[in-house]
Amino acid sequence: MTCFDDPERYLDRYAIMSSSVNPSLHDAVLKCIRYWKARGFSKTTARYYLIVFNQFLVWCTETIGFLPDLGEFTPEMLLSYANTSNKASSANLRINAIKSIFRGLYDLSVIDHYPKLLNVRTRPAPPVKRVPLTDSELRKIWEVLYNPAQPLSRSLLRQRVLFELLISWAPRVAELCSLRWTDFDVDNRTLTFKQKGGKLRTVSIGQNLFDALCSWAPRAPDFSIYIFRSRPGPNGTDGPPSREGLSGIIKKWFRTAGIKREEGFGPHLFRHTLATRAYLQSNDLELCRELLGHANSFTTLQYIHLPTNEVIGLSRSVSESFRTPEPVDADALEAKKRAASISKRIEIIEAAKNEKEDET
Repeated sequence: MTCFDDPERYLDRYAIMSSSVNPSLHDAVLKCIRYWKARGFSKTTARYYLIVFNQFLVWCTETIGFLPDLGEFTPEMLLSYANTSNKASSANLRINAIKSIFRGLYDLSVIDHYPKLLNVRTRPAPPVKRVPLTDSELRKIWEVLYNPAQPLSRSLLRQRVLFELLISWAPRVAELCSLRWTDFDVDNRTLTFKQKGGKLRTVSIGQNLFDALCSWAPRAPDFSIYIFRSRPGPNGTDGPPSREGLSGIIKKWFRTAGIKREEGFGPHLFRHTLATRAYLQSNDLELCRELLGHANSFTTLQYIHLPTNEVIGLSRSVSESFRTPEPVDADALEAKKRAASISKRIEIIEAAKNEKEDET
């Protein structure tokens, strides 16, 4: 049962928003849920908003000692609750969830005045640096997964499928979680999955990925429709894996291979790696865009990280391409003098700058 199927019963799960404990709050949130459904919100988004709102209400009750009316919540309350998370990204998700609820309540005239909570700004999250994997790092991970001395356990076979998918097509983590056995066309060796935005994408299956799938299929959990199944529920229910679970597998690869990185772990790192390696080999931005399944090339550019030596080499090549080649200066002493002239110029500028600072 989802919040859109039977919202009244769904809200009764949360004691603080149940009809028996707080009927006015229950009715207000009930209107908000119907408002979300009419606006086309997904069930997952609505469920997350309700979870965060319930946590916010419980936090206010425990911290302040009472539950304020809907029109009496202050920006300070929201910021204090959001900052209970150490991560800026998690705090921003909480802020946006609460703001979405109060915006809906205001649009529905449940709150008669503009909520000050909507003026709260999210915290700037530091950008995650995803440096593409090098050849040596990929080799180390490959040696961990394809070490002939290891027994072919179910876990290892599943990890090989994940690795081959990541280095071949680098699907997004949500796409990996939703992959099903029926998405594969064995005869044509293709894989069709729903990518970001709801569009279907079909990619070919290389020999390494095909071999990994053939080895994993007989050992995969029975009656599971997912390639990477999560742990079965209490009633043996089948479900997709979590994002944290797949990210944890990749972190284990790095730890076992002895690769030390401060940040940027996870499946998305392989998208940066694939884009960079593909561009260095093809020099074709449009081809890389198709490879990653992006809607436009501008997005693909953010995934390409050119090595410093490549940039320096390109700069030299462009600056010298139109010139007549000059004879190599055999006099090394003369070359040093030329370089010294630049250093001398820098010294003069620095001396003038220091002299001006002393005068002031």
